[in-house]
Amino acid sequence: MSRLCELAEKYGSDKTAKFRHPYTPFYDELLRDRNVQRVLEIGIGTPACMNSFVPNYEVGASLRMWRDYFPAAEIVGLDNDPSAFIQEDRILSVKCDQSSRVSLVSTAQILGGKFDFIVDDGSHRYDHQALTANTLIPKLLSSTGVYVIEDVMYPKELYALLNWPAEVKLFDYKRTPDDCLFIIEGSKI
Repeated sequence: MSRLCELAEKYGSDKTAKFRHPYTPFYDELLRDRNVQRVLEIGIGTPACMNSFVPNYEVGASLRMWRDYFPAAEIVGLDNDPSAFIQEDRILSVKCDQSSRVSLVSTAQILGGKFDFIVDDGSHRYDHQALTANTLIPKLLSSTGVYVIEDVMYPKELYALLNWPAEVKLFDYKRTPDDCLFIIEGSKI
């Protein structure tokens, strides 16, 4: 078991197969040799939306997981629900509505700079996922960074809306119908 898998289980992130998705082994392989200084996660999650997957879910599980996995990185979480916000050592939460281009552009201006890793675990709606990627990639993704869209339920529909080439990674689609990631490499755009 990788360190990232252990951290996901420790904090109760649904990015581990123990709770829902088998993403952490893939993420560990994708990210372990990268120099990640800034992480952005869209969608922090609340107990109301997460308890059916992670018993006794605590707000900020994956933000804490990323913080510990990348010990020098700044971690930023975006959510439209202030009850999901946490502010801890190297973790900042910011209000953003991923269904609104205006909100996304405004948030990008506030955050400034480039992120080495961006993960969209927000609404899981393919129109929101496409809008968010198409808006944030040119504004916030570093040239060597990676942008991942999690929990894609409609891969063909999302792929058609993206302005960027994406690798599609399917996991156990029969067990969990949204077990799909889209990976967009900054170096390939």
